[in-house]
Amino acid sequence: MKIRIELVGFLAREGLPNEFTGGELSVPVGTTLGQALTQIGVAPNAPWLATVNRRLVEREQRLNDGDVVKLIPPISGG
Repeated sequence: MKIRIELVGFLAREGLPNEFTGGELSVPVGTTLGQALTQIGVAPNAPWLATVNRRLVEREQRLNDGDVVKLIPPISGG
């Protein structure tokens, strides 16, 4: 099945450390949000939020074909 990953904030400009910049991702049926994030190189303990179809969900949430996942980094400043 196919899902779409969108990166937000500085991730949208810089991408992930492994150079993933977002877009369509093929995952097996039954894949969880956490598994999809691991597939693109996001560590399980990364402090980023992820939404599925604009809803904040747990990483155990199973994904469906056509879901849109947004990966949101924490905001920091000084």
